[in-house]
Amino acid sequence: MRTMLLAATALCASIASAQDFVSVAPNATVLKDDGQIRVIEFAPTAGTKVGMHAHPTMVVYLLEGGATRFTLPGGKVVESNSPAGTVLINPPVTHAQEHLTASHAILIEIAEGASFPPAPSGPSLFGVAPQHCELLKENDRIRVYEYRAKAGDKVPPHTHPTHVVYLLQAGRTQFTLADGSKPQPGEVRSGQALINPPVAHAQEHLEDVRALIVEIKR
Repeated sequence: MRTMLLAATALCASIASAQDFVSVAPNATVLKDDGQIRVIEFAPTAGTKVGMHAHPTMVVYLLEGGATRFTLPGGKVVESNSPAGTVLINPPVTHAQEHLTASHAILIEIAEGASFPPAPSGPSLFGVAPQHCELLKENDRIRVYEYRAKAGDKVPPHTHPTHVVYLLQAGRTQFTLADGSKPQPGEVRSGQALINPPVAHAQEHLEDVRALIVEIKR
Protein backbone atom coordinates (compact mmCIF):
# COMPACT_ATOMS: atom_id res chain seq x y z
CA MET A 1 0.00 0.00 0.00
CA ARG A 2 2.83 2.39 0.89
CA THR A 3 4.46 1.71 -2.49
CA MET A 4 1.21 2.53 -4.27
CA LEU A 5 0.81 5.77 -2.33
CA LEU A 6 4.36 6.83 -3.10
CA ALA A 7 3.83 6.09 -6.80
CA ALA A 8 0.58 8.07 -6.84
CA THR A 9 2.25 10.99 -5.08
CA ALA A 10 5.10 10.98 -7.58
CA LEU A 11 2.65 10.90 -10.49
CA CYS A 12 0.67 13.87 -9.12
CA ALA A 13 3.89 15.81 -8.58
CA SER A 14 4.95 15.07 -12.15
CA ILE A 15 1.68 16.37 -13.57
CA ALA A 16 1.71 19.46 -11.34
CA SER A 17 5.25 20.33 -12.42
CA ALA A 18 4.61 19.80 -16.14
CA GLN A 19 5.56 22.86 -18.16
CA ASP A 20 3.60 24.85 -20.68
CA PHE A 21 3.87 23.36 -24.17
CA VAL A 22 5.11 26.51 -25.92
CA SER A 23 7.87 27.01 -23.33
CA VAL A 24 9.43 23.60 -24.07
CA ALA A 25 8.51 22.94 -27.71
CA PRO A 26 10.92 24.04 -30.44
CA ASN A 27 9.23 25.19 -33.66
CA ALA A 28 6.03 26.18 -31.78
CA THR A 29 4.58 29.62 -32.59
CA VAL A 30 1.60 31.28 -30.91
CA LEU A 31 -0.60 32.69 -33.67
CA LYS A 32 -3.31 34.11 -31.39
CA ASP A 33 -4.02 34.17 -27.65
CA ASP A 34 -6.88 35.97 -25.90
CA GLY A 35 -6.34 34.43 -22.47
CA GLN A 36 -9.01 31.75 -22.92
CA ILE A 37 -8.14 30.38 -26.36
CA ARG A 38 -4.64 29.95 -27.73
CA VAL A 39 -3.87 29.02 -31.34
CA ILE A 40 -0.44 27.46 -31.89
CA GLU A 41 1.35 26.44 -35.07
CA PHE A 42 3.76 23.55 -34.50
CA ALA A 43 6.11 22.25 -37.20
CA PRO A 44 8.54 19.73 -35.70
CA THR A 45 11.26 18.05 -37.75
CA ALA A 46 12.15 14.36 -37.49
CA GLY A 47 13.89 13.80 -34.16
CA THR A 48 12.32 16.77 -32.37
CA LYS A 49 11.79 16.02 -28.67
CA VAL A 50 9.47 17.92 -26.34
CA GLY A 51 9.86 17.46 -22.59
CA MET A 52 7.02 16.70 -20.20
CA HIS A 53 4.30 19.33 -20.56
CA ALA A 54 0.56 19.81 -20.10
CA HIS A 55 -2.26 20.76 -22.46
CA PRO A 56 -5.80 21.82 -21.53
CA THR A 57 -8.68 20.68 -23.75
CA MET A 58 -7.30 20.95 -27.26
CA VAL A 59 -8.22 20.63 -30.92
CA VAL A 60 -5.45 19.31 -33.20
CA TYR A 61 -5.55 19.72 -36.98
CA LEU A 62 -2.74 18.13 -39.00
CA LEU A 63 -1.67 20.17 -41.99
CA GLU A 64 1.03 17.55 -42.57
CA GLY A 65 0.79 14.11 -41.01
CA GLY A 66 3.55 12.27 -39.19
CA ALA A 67 4.55 9.69 -36.61
CA THR A 68 4.95 10.66 -32.94
CA ARG A 69 5.91 8.75 -29.79
CA PHE A 70 4.20 10.03 -26.61
CA THR A 71 5.36 9.19 -23.07
CA LEU A 72 2.84 9.60 -20.25
CA PRO A 73 3.81 10.59 -16.68
CA GLY A 74 3.65 6.97 -15.48
CA GLY A 75 6.06 5.85 -18.21
CA LYS A 76 3.55 4.35 -20.63
CA VAL A 77 4.54 4.92 -24.27
CA VAL A 78 1.98 5.43 -27.04
CA GLU A 79 2.79 5.88 -30.72
CA SER A 80 0.58 7.50 -33.33
CA ASN A 81 0.92 7.90 -37.09
CA SER A 82 -1.78 10.11 -38.55
CA PRO A 83 -2.23 11.50 -42.07
CA ALA A 84 -2.73 15.10 -43.12
CA GLY A 85 -6.27 16.30 -42.46
CA THR A 86 -6.63 14.37 -39.20
CA VAL A 87 -8.65 16.22 -36.54
CA LEU A 88 -8.58 15.39 -32.83
CA ILE A 89 -10.50 16.82 -29.89
CA ASN A 90 -8.36 15.89 -26.89
CA PRO A 91 -9.17 16.17 -23.17
CA PRO A 92 -6.52 17.69 -20.87
CA VAL A 93 -3.33 15.65 -21.01
CA THR A 94 0.23 15.60 -19.69
CA HIS A 95 2.95 13.91 -21.74
CA ALA A 96 6.35 14.19 -23.41
CA GLN A 97 6.82 13.47 -27.09
CA GLU A 98 9.35 12.57 -29.76
CA HIS A 99 8.62 13.15 -33.42
CA LEU A 100 9.72 10.21 -35.54
CA THR A 101 9.00 12.12 -38.75
CA ALA A 102 8.40 15.75 -39.63
CA SER A 103 4.82 17.02 -39.26
CA HIS A 104 2.87 20.28 -39.18
CA ALA A 105 -0.10 20.96 -36.91
CA ILE A 106 -2.43 23.68 -35.71
CA LEU A 107 -3.27 23.34 -31.99
CA ILE A 108 -6.21 25.18 -30.47
CA GLU A 109 -6.06 25.11 -26.67
CA ILE A 110 -9.07 26.04 -24.52
CA ALA A 111 -8.10 27.14 -21.01
CA GLU A 112 -9.38 25.10 -18.12
CA GLY A 113 -12.39 26.75 -16.50
CA ALA A 114 -13.07 28.96 -19.51
CA SER A 115 -16.72 29.48 -20.39
CA PHE A 116 -18.24 31.14 -23.42
CA PRO A 117 -21.58 32.77 -24.19
CA PRO A 118 -23.92 31.01 -26.60
CA ALA A 119 -24.50 32.05 -30.19
CA PRO A 120 -27.21 34.66 -30.82
CA SER A 121 -30.58 33.22 -31.74
CA GLY A 122 -30.88 32.22 -35.37
CA PRO A 123 -29.80 29.49 -37.78
CA SER A 124 -26.24 28.20 -37.83
CA LEU A 125 -23.90 28.37 -40.81
CA PHE A 126 -24.54 24.65 -41.29
CA GLY A 127 -28.27 25.38 -41.41
CA VAL A 128 -28.11 27.98 -44.17
CA ALA A 129 -25.07 26.87 -46.19
CA PRO A 130 -24.43 23.13 -45.78
CA GLN A 131 -22.88 23.03 -49.26
CA HIS A 132 -19.97 25.11 -47.95
CA CYS A 133 -19.34 23.11 -44.75
CA GLU A 134 -17.66 19.75 -44.18
CA LEU A 135 -17.98 18.50 -40.59
CA LEU A 136 -14.65 17.07 -39.40
CA LYS A 137 -15.26 16.37 -35.70
CA GLU A 138 -17.82 17.27 -33.03
CA ASN A 139 -18.67 16.62 -29.40
CA ASP A 140 -21.07 18.26 -26.95
CA ARG A 141 -18.81 21.33 -26.58
CA ILE A 142 -16.81 21.74 -29.79
CA ARG A 143 -17.57 21.58 -33.51
CA VAL A 144 -14.76 21.47 -36.08
CA TYR A 145 -15.42 21.90 -39.79
CA GLU A 146 -13.84 23.02 -43.03
CA TYR A 147 -15.47 25.88 -44.90
CA ARG A 148 -15.03 26.52 -48.64
CA ALA A 149 -16.48 29.25 -50.83
CA LYS A 150 -15.82 30.80 -54.22
CA ALA A 151 -15.68 34.47 -55.19
CA GLY A 152 -19.24 35.68 -55.63
CA ASP A 153 -20.83 33.15 -53.23
CA LYS A 154 -23.38 34.69 -50.88
CA VAL A 155 -24.41 33.19 -47.54
CA PRO A 156 -27.72 34.19 -45.85
CA PRO A 157 -27.86 35.50 -42.25
CA HIS A 158 -26.61 32.99 -39.67
CA THR A 159 -24.98 32.85 -36.24
CA HIS A 160 -21.80 31.56 -34.63
CA PRO A 161 -20.84 31.02 -30.98
CA THR A 162 -17.27 31.95 -30.00
CA HIS A 163 -15.15 30.53 -32.81
CA VAL A 164 -11.63 30.24 -34.17
CA VAL A 165 -10.94 30.66 -37.88
CA TYR A 166 -7.67 29.39 -39.35
CA LEU A 167 -7.28 30.52 -42.96
CA LEU A 168 -6.01 27.66 -45.10
CA GLN A 169 -6.57 29.88 -48.14
CA ALA A 170 -7.24 33.52 -47.38
CA GLY A 171 -9.89 35.46 -49.25
CA ARG A 172 -11.55 38.80 -48.56
CA THR A 173 -15.18 38.65 -47.41
CA GLN A 174 -17.84 41.33 -47.09
CA PHE A 175 -19.86 40.74 -43.90
CA THR A 176 -23.26 42.29 -43.21
CA LEU A 177 -24.01 42.50 -39.47
CA ALA A 178 -27.40 42.03 -37.82
CA ASP A 179 -27.93 45.82 -37.69
CA GLY A 180 -27.36 46.09 -41.44
CA SER A 181 -23.90 47.65 -41.22
CA LYS A 182 -21.13 46.46 -43.54
CA PRO A 183 -17.61 46.67 -42.07
CA GLN A 184 -14.80 47.30 -44.51
CA PRO A 185 -13.31 43.92 -45.52
CA GLY A 186 -9.97 43.47 -43.81
CA GLU A 187 -6.77 42.29 -45.43
CA VAL A 188 -6.16 38.64 -44.61
CA ARG A 189 -3.42 36.12 -45.34
CA SER A 190 -3.21 32.35 -45.56
CA GLY A 191 -2.04 30.88 -42.25
CA GLN A 192 -3.70 33.64 -40.21
CA ALA A 193 -5.73 32.73 -37.10
CA LEU A 194 -8.70 34.72 -35.79
CA ILE A 195 -10.55 34.36 -32.47
CA ASN A 196 -14.07 35.74 -32.88
CA PRO A 197 -16.83 36.37 -30.30
CA PRO A 198 -20.42 35.23 -30.89
CA VAL A 199 -21.85 36.96 -33.93
CA ALA A 200 -24.82 37.13 -36.31
CA HIS A 201 -24.07 38.10 -39.89
CA ALA A 202 -24.47 37.37 -43.59
CA GLN A 203 -21.56 37.34 -46.01
CA GLU A 204 -20.49 37.69 -49.62
CA HIS A 205 -17.15 36.32 -50.73
CA LEU A 206 -15.03 38.68 -52.79
CA GLU A 207 -12.34 36.02 -53.31
CA ASP A 208 -12.06 32.24 -52.98
CA VAL A 209 -11.61 31.12 -49.38
CA ARG A 210 -10.92 27.90 -47.49
CA ALA A 211 -10.86 27.86 -43.70
CA LEU A 212 -10.79 25.61 -40.67
CA ILE A 213 -13.48 26.73 -38.22
CA VAL A 214 -13.64 25.62 -34.58
CA GLU A 215 -16.85 26.63 -32.78
CA ILE A 216 -17.01 26.48 -28.98
CA LYS A 217 -20.61 25.98 -27.93
CA ARG A 218 -20.10 26.72 -24.24
